[in-house]
Amino acid sequence: MNVDIYLNKVKKGEISIVDYIKSVIKEARVLNKEYKFFNFISESAIERAEELEKNPKGKLAGLPISVKDCICVKNMEL
Repeated sequence: MNVDIYLNKVKKGEISIVDYIKSVIKEARVLNKEYKFFNFISESAIERAEELEKNPKGKLAGLPISVKDCICVKNMEL
């Protein structure tokens, strides 16, 4: 799905952030079995998605991202 279309649907409440994040995590796990792209896949993204679904603030609210392993992320440990 196009990022702009997805973000517009999130803002309008037409798409569930939680369901989308769950599908992204599921797909990442499947891809990771073969390609080993990710060192860590965080389930806390679902908790954050639940918070954002109630109040999607910000231009990129609900957009899933991956972070390069050389960057430290608060409350995320390997």
